[in-house]
Amino acid sequence: MDQTAKVISVQDGKAKLELERHEACKKCGVCHMGNSKTMEFSVINSINARPGQRVVLRMPSSSVIQAGIVVYLLPTAMLLAGLAVGYAAAGHFDLAGRPELWGLGLGVALFALAFVAIRHQEPRWRSQDRFSPRLVRLAEQQENLEMPCGDQHEQG
Repeated sequence: MDQTAKVISVQDGKAKLELERHEACKKCGVCHMGNSKTMEFSVINSINARPGQRVVLRMPSSSVIQAGIVVYLLPTAMLLAGLAVGYAAAGHFDLAGRPELWGLGLGVALFALAFVAIRHQEPRWRSQDRFSPRLVRLAEQQENLEMPCGDQHEQG
């Protein structure tokens, strides 16, 4: 997946970039962009970009998909597993109270635990090259680049 960004500053071999958030990103919230229309982050300045220049960032689509699976599917699977196991365990062990509530309680606990585990592993994943965007070249004045959902969007 390629996107354009603007170089804000360059220091110690890294470029600080400003990336405009696309419509597809507004609903996600995974990268903690909040309500702002832009996101700032730093990458290795492998193309010697200068402040004010527009650059093209690349992150393999497979890495974006893998990250989405971890962030969305893992917690959902844990929630469903907790619901099923909690409900079954309450019935099997004849626990006091309603089995649905045991299932809900365990499901929510495992759902939260999944997010804690993801957050704990985040620094390790960030250090892996496949999950870090790379500068590949300077951007043309008007250029079509692929958006996160595969749509084409004219940059400018």
